[in-house]
Amino acid sequence: MILFDTIMKLFSAQFTYPWLIYVGIGAIVLLLLLTFVNVVRVHGADPDEVRAMRKRRTRWRVGIFISRTIIVGLLFMAMAGPYIEDKKEIEGNLQLNILIDNSTSMSIFDNSKYGEMIKKLGTLIPTKTFTIASGLDSSIGNGVLSHLEPDMNYLLITDGQVNSGTPLNDIVLFGSSLNSTISAVTLFPDKSDIGVEIFGPSKSVESVENTFKIVAMRTQVKKYHIKVWLDSGLIIDRDEDSDSFTFTETLGTGDHKIKSEVTPADGSTDFFSQNNIFYKTVRIVDKPKILFISKEYAKESLITDELYDVTHATKMPSDVSEYSTVILKDIPGKEIDASMLIDYVTDGNGLIVIGGDDSFDFGEYENTLFEKLLPVSIGTGENDEGDGINIVLVMDISKSGMRFASGGTNEQEIFQKSLAIGLLDGLKNNTKVGAVAFSDKAYLISRMRPIGSSKELLANDIARLNFATYPGTNVFSGLAAAYQTVARFQGSKNIILISDGKDYPKISDLRRDTLNLVNKLAAKEYRFYTISPSPESDQNYLKKIASDGKGFFFEPATTQKLKIMFGPPKDLPPGGYANAMVLDDNHFITRKLELDALLNSYNLVTPKSQSQELVALETGQPVLTVWRYGLGRVGAFTAGSAKGDLGQLLTENNSQLIPRTINWAVGDPERNEEYFVAVKDGRENEDMTVVVKSNKFPEATNMTFSRIDEDLYSADIPPRSAGQYVVLSTPYAINYHTEYSVLGMQAGFEESIVQAGGRLFHPDEVTDIYNYVKSRSKRIKTEKINIQWPLIVLALFIYFIEIIIRRIIQTFFH
Repeated sequence: MILFDTIMKLFSAQFTYPWLIYVGIGAIVLLLLLTFVNVVRVHGADPDEVRAMRKRRTRWRVGIFISRTIIVGLLFMAMAGPYIEDKKEIEGNLQLNILIDNSTSMSIFDNSKYGEMIKKLGTLIPTKTFTIASGLDSSIGNGVLSHLEPDMNYLLITDGQVNSGTPLNDIVLFGSSLNSTISAVTLFPDKSDIGVEIFGPSKSVESVENTFKIVAMRTQVKKYHIKVWLDSGLIIDRDEDSDSFTFTETLGTGDHKIKSEVTPADGSTDFFSQNNIFYKTVRIVDKPKILFISKEYAKESLITDELYDVTHATKMPSDVSEYSTVILKDIPGKEIDASMLIDYVTDGNGLIVIGGDDSFDFGEYENTLFEKLLPVSIGTGENDEGDGINIVLVMDISKSGMRFASGGTNEQEIFQKSLAIGLLDGLKNNTKVGAVAFSDKAYLISRMRPIGSSKELLANDIARLNFATYPGTNVFSGLAAAYQTVARFQGSKNIILISDGKDYPKISDLRRDTLNLVNKLAAKEYRFYTISPSPESDQNYLKKIASDGKGFFFEPATTQKLKIMFGPPKDLPPGGYANAMVLDDNHFITRKLELDALLNSYNLVTPKSQSQELVALETGQPVLTVWRYGLGRVGAFTAGSAKGDLGQLLTENNSQLIPRTINWAVGDPERNEEYFVAVKDGRENEDMTVVVKSNKFPEATNMTFSRIDEDLYSADIPPRSAGQYVVLSTPYAINYHTEYSVLGMQAGFEESIVQAGGRLFHPDEVTDIYNYVKSRSKRIKTEKINIQWPLIVLALFIYFIEIIIRRIIQTFFH
């Protein structure tokens, strides 16, 4: 009976080493050859007797072969490590571990309430209390991790603020994978406090208007008084009731100090005085020197001449090393010194090429040395039908991946499936597309096939997907499977990840492994694009994958941009104009940039595989494409007005695109200076470093410099309290500890508890906590049951039966 049950279980079994099954098949084939190949010939015997003997021997060999095949098959199946997963409901540990955060930021809450709650819980259920953070150290994630055990119940009393160590959200998700429940107590501040921070540029150019943002963090303070000083002058002194506001300043060359101070203006008390003052330093440098080369007057100079120190020329000089960036406006290839520009850009300088009737496809750039320097290839290439383009869709079907639409699970599944299927529309016919799904592990949905002949089949495969109930998300497994799916195909390799990014925590190093894989493949010219299904996704992680993977991050409403990138270019619509669209809004140039420009002319170019296409026409033609070349940066404007300029990109609403592109190309305006001191503002709890470029060894009080490169030195800044300081005549600021930065519950903390399967309780819901722990103590435990030994026993049994039968035959029928 046991053997019969084991055989039946084999149909649902999994194998630890499945490759041994294939070795077993090979062994059976070898056994077949050894059994039936005659190696002995009989000479001089009666032919009838020989035929009769061979007939008897054949029957005998068939029996032996069947027996040995079963034995070999059973042994190799046993060696492959067969196992089944058995789920059982077990009585868990009826105990509650209470993890308490005693860090400084918790002081604004009413501690007496949860103290009473712990006492009452202790009368109902066995409890243990542990302190996971104290003082200014809020490494709460590490504190929770040190107490995590499988099949346990945890109750967190914390504001969720982490200022060091592993993110708490990751630890909460990891706890659910251990079959433990982590719940939390909702806390309410009973003390009033207000703090302030300043956000804005730390380095800018003279005569440029700079925007600074004042943010007030507060609890139970409705109105506050704000003062802001610029250098030694008071520029803002008023009452405010908004959480933030901005102000603008145009500053002169040099270093400037900004100081802000807040106090309650409604009679409230101020619990923490440490966060009332915030300092910021800003360095204003001379306008970068730009060389603008154009055959005729260029309208673009209306923007450049106001913001930069521009030298105009009609042809290239013999030396351009004194300039931070060179701009070529519609210059033919025969008039460009490509060798000089390659050396110039490689050394760390910038180049911007603006198209027109005498450049790119009209300027004989194709197959020249200068084309190698550009982020675009001349012509539309051979990809009008998608030849050489490979795309893998990677879909998150985990439990956390379904939390991106309002409504039930069916609506959530439909939402992601519709998103994935919608991406298939508009792709070039010969584009090869495959699909992978993942939760805790990856599954192949569809191998790589041309989309023109398999779109309906792939859409059906996606529609039939069953979403998992596993709480975690193993992004690494999905991307690794995508790599295996597309690796052997020639051409561009593009991986599109649709996920909430709620990966396993860093403990298992999966995030680190994921980013390492992305960087490794990006170096091999793979491109990674990430799509966030909801605002609740871990967008920072998804943006990091896209950034490291040389691709873009998209929200669902912007996935149309992917179709522009991978779809075939279309002709301009009637009237000859098309909208310019930002494709990547995470790049320095296009971040938070909105364009409202209609363009009616373009050069025939194709972005290179390592470039970044930032702006394109809605019909698919590139507008702005950039890349890094050596230590420098190159940008190409390849669409504009039929009049020979950048058209509506020069209007006031869109004019930020040009200076942002130039600023990106310039990079650090001080890099060509013989001497500079660079030091960033910091916090009391952060390590700080000063970097000095000098032709002699620098010296400063209480600092030890070390040489890190030619004429480049660095030193650690000793710890100091909050304030404004000076090193080597350069001011810098140290601000209050980050522990005072967040007041109240950390945004997203309570949501992560619920998403991982925990619950939120009020301090007075003691009975609810007890009932919840009691119900959760009954757990479903999955056990891995090995079923090797019945197979081995069965193989031995068959072998012994074979021996007995052979002995009987040899004894009685010889």
